[in-house]
Amino acid sequence: MSRFDATRKKAGHPTDAEDGSRVRRWVRRLTDAIPFAARMTRAEEALLAEQSAGREALVLARSRSRVDVGKWFTQGRVWIACYRGEAVAWAAGLVPFVQRMSPADVAAAAYNPLTGELVLAPAAGLQVRCLRMSPVDGGRILSWVRESRMSDHRNHKQGD
Repeated sequence: MSRFDATRKKAGHPTDAEDGSRVRRWVRRLTDAIPFAARMTRAEEALLAEQSAGREALVLARSRSRVDVGKWFTQGRVWIACYRGEAVAWAAGLVPFVQRMSPADVAAAAYNPLTGELVLAPAAGLQVRCLRMSPVDGGRILSWVRESRMSDHRNHKQGD
């Protein structure tokens, strides 16, 4: 018997061996929660399908930012999908939030590691200008901006 089990037995709680099912349920809940942390709700999936119009996203990232989508007690989580020539930020709710951006709209975007935010600049006319997200997701979006700007530049040069 482990020291942890001995302490639980003294306190009157069942040990792991005595109540393995409770521990298994807790572990199952814990492991099931890990993949769902980054998974979309059905409403978010439906809004993505509507906004993507059959295109495949080059980058799909979940931010920690939230916006007002008409819910009483909570706000909707902002997701961002990057396609060829366009990025779409959205949040599902009673009044869905959708913001379309071209690479030119976010040409000077930068990731601030101190605040953990992707700053969308120059962002003239955008409702959401900062998205709280992981450094990995921020870097993926910044690389999309750079690649999109480079492909626009190459296409413009070929047209001359």
